Amino acid sequence: MARSLRGPRFLLERSAGHFARHIRRMRTLYAERQAALLAAARREWTGLLEVAPSDAGMHLVAWLPVGAGDREASQRAAAAGVIAPALSAYYLASPARPGLLLGYSSLNSRKIQEGARSLTSAMINWHK
Repeated sequence: MARSLRGPRFLLERSAGHFARHIRRMRTLYAERQAALLAAARREWTGLLEVAPSDAGMHLVAWLPVGAGDREASQRAAAAGVIAPALSAYYLASPARPGLLLGYSSLNSRKIQEGARSLTSAMINWHK
């Protein structure tokens, strides 16, 4: 009978605590990284891109000015070393407003700041 204590149910119950701790730890980490991205956006992108906080997730949308081409903006970002897919790539029709999808979950604060500066350069040169 002691063997049944080590069965699949025991393992699931035991791992549930580890998973819950992991989720709490990641939620805190992602909130810190999102805060770093929002701070960089306020410093770097005023007048270029608009970014709002999100209660969940690992990405934010950087909204471009109405009428701007998000696919071209995405290509310019890529040329500057920033992966920022065009929001329109995720729509069947055109989105109401163009934007770029910004992931932050795998980046530390330094990389977020560097990426923000690179994206600023790409957007300023584009808007000239």
